Formats: sequence, C-alpha cells, structure tokens
Amino acid sequence: MKNDRSIRVISLLALVAALAACDNNTGTNLDWGTGGDGTGCPLQLTAASPQSQSVTASASVDLIVRLTDCRSQPVAGSVGFTIVGNAAGSTLSAPTAPADASGFARVTLTAGPQPTTFQVEASYGSLTPVAFGITVTLEPLGTITVKMTYSGTKTFTEFEAILYPNTACNILNPFSLPSGLKQATVSTIAAQPQFASLAVGSYSVAVIAKVGAELAGFGCVGNLTVSAGKNTDAPVAIADIPVRYSGVYLLDNQFNLTGALPPSVSGPVTLLTEVDDDHDLNNENNSHGNGQYGLDPAAFLLDFIFRELCRWECGSGQDFGSCSQSNHPKGDLSALYLHNFQSWSPAKPYFFGLCGGLDLPLANNTFVHYWLQEQVQSAVTAIVPGVVLNFAQIVSDLSAVFTNMRIKSQLTLVDVGPHTTGTFQHVLLTLTVPLHDLSGKATQVEVKLTDVGLTNLSYSGGATTQNDKLQIPTHAFQLPFGKILQYIYLKLVLPALGYTSTGQMFQTWVDCTQVGTWINQQIPILPASQYAAFCTAGLQAAGAWIENQIQNVTSAKTVFEIQGSCEAGAPLGPERLAQTLVNGVWTGKITEGAFTGPLTGTFTGTRQ
Repeated sequence: MKNDRSIRVISLLALVAALAACDNNTGTNLDWGTGGDGTGCPLQLTAASPQSQSVTASASVDLIVRLTDCRSQPVAGSVGFTIVGNAAGSTLSAPTAPADASGFARVTLTAGPQPTTFQVEASYGSLTPVAFGITVTLEPLGTITVKMTYSGTKTFTEFEAILYPNTACNILNPFSLPSGLKQATVSTIAAQPQFASLAVGSYSVAVIAKVGAELAGFGCVGNLTVSAGKNTDAPVAIADIPVRYSGVYLLDNQFNLTGALPPSVSGPVTLLTEVDDDHDLNNENNSHGNGQYGLDPAAFLLDFIFRELCRWECGSGQDFGSCSQSNHPKGDLSALYLHNFQSWSPAKPYFFGLCGGLDLPLANNTFVHYWLQEQVQSAVTAIVPGVVLNFAQIVSDLSAVFTNMRIKSQLTLVDVGPHTTGTFQHVLLTLTVPLHDLSGKATQVEVKLTDVGLTNLSYSGGATTQNDKLQIPTHAFQLPFGKILQYIYLKLVLPALGYTSTGQMFQTWVDCTQVGTWINQQIPILPASQYAAFCTAGLQAAGAWIENQIQNVTSAKTVFEIQGSCEAGAPLGPERLAQTLVNGVWTGKITEGAFTGPLTGTFTGTRQ
C-alpha cells in the first residue's frame, strides 16, 4: 500500500495535467495576472466602436471591443460586459461575448423606455476595462449624410469620415485627428457614409483621403445642425494636402555645358589637344598659311626644340616671336616655325648658324629638319599608344570635367510650401573629376571646391512650390573655371601620372641625349651635349608654355547662374515631408566677360 506522501504527489501531478489539458482544449489565453499571454507579450483590450453613444428609447446599438496581444494579433477569449449606473431599463444581449477569429467581441445594447445616462464596461482578466458612455433620449434622433467632392488629379483609394460634436474644423490637424464620436470608411468618393442616431446638436465632419497608405487629401465641414427625426447633408470638399519641403538635402547635380565652355576652359583644352592633334598654336596658322607637318606629339615637341636651336642666334631679350631679322632677313622665327622652312629656298638659305644647319640638304634629297622629325617621331612611336592615345584620354578627361560637370551641393530648405514663405540656402561642395593614368586605368576623384580656393559658393533666398513641385529661383555663384582647370591639371592629373611638371613629363617622352647625338652628326657646329641641352630646354619650354597659358586664364571671372525645379520622391515622410528629391531640372547660363553660353542640368537629392 502506498504511503500518504506518494498519494499526494500523484494527485498533484494529475491535477497539473488536467489543468494543462483543459487549457489546451478551450484555447483560452490567460492573462497570467498581468495581462500577459504567457510569453511575456501583454494583452490589450481596446474599443472598436464609438465610446460615446446616443440611443433613442427602445432602439439598439452594438458595443464592440477587440482583444489582441502586444503584436496586434487577435487573441481568443471571453469578454465580460457590465452596466454601470442607472440603466433605467436598458439591457445587454449577453453578459459575456467570445472574441471571434479577428479578436472582436460584441454585445447589443437595447435602450430602455426612460431617458438616462450610464456606462457599459467591457473587461477581460486584470486588463483595464473599456468604458462606453450611453445616453438614452426620448426625442427622435437625427442623421448626417456625408457627400464628398474632389476636383484634383489624385486617385484616392480610401476615404475615412469622422464625426465630431461641437468641434471647429480649423483646430483639426489631418495628421493627428482626435477620436471622433463616430467614423466610417469607404473606398469611393461616390459613397455617402451616414451617421445615424445622433442627438440634436451641432457637429463637424472631417474626411481624410488616402492613396494606398499615404494620407494625401483632407476636407472638413462644420456647424452642421442635427434636428430630431431629420437628415442633414455634410458637403465635404476634399483638397490635396501639399507636399512640404524642409530640412537639409544633399544634391547630386549633373550639368551639361556642351557647346557652352567659356574661354578660360575651351582655350587651355584646345591648347592641350595640340600635344596630340597638331592644332595651330596661338591661331597663327590663319595668317601665315598651312605649313604644319608631322605627327604629334613629336611634331609638337620639335616645334619647341627648333625654337631653342634658333633662339640661340637672337638678340638679348628677344624670344621666338620677336627675334631680330638681322640673321633671318625673310621673317621672324614664328614664320619659320609655321612654314617648316618651306618659304625659303634651300639653294639660297637665309639662315645662318644652327637655323641654317636645320635647313641643310641631305644626300637623300631631304633636309636636316625633316630627318630630325623622322628620328624623333620614331622614338615617340616606340611608346605609342601608351603615351599618345592615353594622353588624348587625359585631355578628354579634362574637357569632360566641364562639359559634364558633376557637382555635389547642399540645399537647406525651411518650411517651403504653397501657403508659407519658405527660404533656401544652396551651397556648392565638391566637384567629381574623372581621371585616367597613362596606362588607361580610370579613377574618380572628388575635389572640395574650398580646396581649390573658391569662396563664393553659397546663395540664400526664397523658394516656393507649384503643384507640389519645388521651385528654386535664379541664383548665381562665382566659379572661376580657369582656376579649377589649373588645380585639376597641376594637383591631380600630373601627380596621377607621376610628374611634378609638364616639362618633366615631356622629358620622359624624348631622349634628348640621343637627339643631341643625331644633330651633332648632321650639324657638327656644337658638341652633342650642347644640342642635348637645347633639346632639354625646348621640352621644358614646351611644358612651361602650356602651364603659363593655363595660368593666364585663372583670373577670368566666371558666373554660374541656375534655376531649378523638382518633385518629391516616394514615399513621403511624416505630414507629407519630402524625403527625396527626384526629376530635378536645372536651366541657366555661363557668363565670362563677353562670353555667354546656355547650360542645362539634372539633379536628385536625399534628406539628411
């Protein structure tokens, strides 16, 4: 026979098993004394019908609550309903109601024959009860029928009408509406939701209209008088809720200046193109005829080597364009360069010394300068296309920086909307520079415009909206393009190629020691080392000439003038605040001295 202790243990286990089985069979979720479902997720009991009801004597109305967990998931259970106060004959259809599959529990209240005011409390476990205020009246109640209109272009997907007693429309914020006496939701504007069983008095009806989950329209009509036994129409005109633009937006701008490059850029870019495209330096070819020759960059570099060889004969302080004609009776050295010695007969040379030596005939019926051109060209060809083609790409990079300018900027907006006077501040931040090195490898560098030494990068003014589009009025910046070009060329391009100057770069393309030896073999007036020195000086002069030409345009004053518009991207933020800017368009012009050119652009923006 088992002892008493064993019997007690077995009985306790059986009781626990029975309770567990009972709980599993009924599906009832206990609140565990604190409103929980046993998993640490508290339950919630909330009203699902208006908590203030006016009912005519002997009429009926449903009272509804919802039982959910902390994740808003429905919970099965039995909700109690209790009359609190003097019901004067009013009754409930049942003292409890089960929550359905969606968590809703409802009872029907039938008003008694006498006017009175009382409450009905819905309760579940230890949760805070939900109270319904009931007013029973002997007078016939009135009705409000909501009739909505809209003249805009949006396609709304849901309309929610909310009834308020004794409430002015001007205090209602569509984004934070208080609970109303009654509410009704419909999917079409043609629907006419109706609020019945209304006590005599003054009411307002507000309607919020949605596109999907986005609140996009609002209307309200007040001072609606409800009379006993009569219907009152509520004509609600729905208006678009405007987009608001406010905050700091980072803009990514792409400006197209094709055909509108100011002289401070177009001149130096054309000059750099001379290195690989044999354009006429200083446009002198227009006045002296066509006489250029050879393939660049060899021909370009030889231009400067020849200058150094001939300048050796010039008077003190004279240069290539002003050399004395005492040794060159047929013209200055500029004409010599442009005509490649073609204006003078070799049988009767007009040059002496080294210049005359360059014009000496050779056994193969050619001349020294032609032969030297071929020798240098052969040397440069040995590194083609690694130099020539990729240097052409580098020049293209420089041009692209300005023809397709990518600038990042900061746009600060303060309360810009259709009914407010908003302000904007636009600050230019960085310039994106595409680069290729001499191997053809592409990179991108983002340059802070303040690092270039630019200061006039900010503009402030007023901004507006039109049909929800942000309108940014005309504003201007001073952007000295020549200064930007010089910075990019000297601080980015040359260092990326591994050089500190253009002259140093050219010296890696031509072996001046070898050139000196070639010239000495044909014109043994000076030692090969001296000719090599002239060659080096020519390459350095070519580099300095290019850099000086760029330096000459850094003082040019370039005015960058733009105006723009954009839309708010989806989704919008709280209270229809634009979070992104899309479909941005810029128009404007570039002005530099007498030059004026049009510019266009696009942009996007993200709120920070």
